[in-house]
Amino acid sequence: MRLLSAITLTLAPVAGFAAQDITKDETVRGFVTTSVIAAKVANGCDKLTISSAGLTVLQTEVFAYIEGQGYGAEEAAGLQDEAFNREIGRAADAAISEQGFDPKNARDLCAFGKKEMTKGSAVGSVLESR
Repeated sequence: MRLLSAITLTLAPVAGFAAQDITKDETVRGFVTTSVIAAKVANGCDKLTISSAGLTVLQTEVFAYIEGQGYGAEEAAGLQDEAFNREIGRAADAAISEQGFDPKNARDLCAFGKKEMTKGSAVGSVLESR
């Protein structure tokens, strides 16, 4: 119970900010999509995995942005919505496909992940070789 209270207080809206739909915030959607793409690559490619250091950096950026926007626990709960997560999954698949890779093909996921790592993209920074 204390942990839940601490989380709620941490995410409590900052005075002066109006409650917003966090699932419509393009920056938040970008963070979540990046995370989902990296997870798809790591789960589908046996040569790549999630970088703990890269994930920590991404999480720090996400939390700083969410706090800075004044989103509270109530708004953050929207990130668990099934419809939102399906939409993000489709966006992740589309982002992979737009680069010419099949998001359901292990070889393509490996090639996509390696390309992102080489580019130093947001997705690539969350991946590392196994």
